[in-house]
Amino acid sequence: TSTNDFKLYDKIFHGGKTSLDLEWNKLGANEKWVGMGIGWDQWAGKNLELVEDKTAIRFFIRSSSGKTKNLVIVFLLEDYNGNQCAAVLKDFNYLENKTLDENWNKVTIPFSEFKTNRDKCDFSNIKQLLLQFEVKGHVLIDDMEIVEYGGKKP
Repeated sequence: TSTNDFKLYDKIFHGGKTSLDLEWNKLGANEKWVGMGIGWDQWAGKNLELVEDKTAIRFFIRSSSGKTKNLVIVFLLEDYNGNQCAAVLKDFNYLENKTLDENWNKVTIPFSEFKTNRDKCDFSNIKQLLLQFEVKGHVLIDDMEIVEYGGKKP
């Protein structure tokens, strides 16, 4: 049986007054997809082609308690034709400090890293960002934004 609980949390946050409290367990579940979608700008299509090599998604993440050993979250950009391209947060590859514990850690995922199915995804007409959760986890996420980025992969 899977358990999935996504909610706003006002006890621990990085900035503002709340964070996203995301808890999931896909192990042994019959569910094919566990995740959430984020649309912005009233669902207007976003043209990311011109900024693909200059911008990134940045946010802060921490464990809900203790140290996390395994984390897999697939970040998907979906266009208005339903095509998706992906970047996978796995083994702490995009975390500034390559560990996940009760301290806030900056995550930076350049749009140029969305390589899986990139040839099928229309970057000139992006509808939403999806987060697909794999395995099992419980994290807090806060301060998600699109930022200028010209550096190397974290």
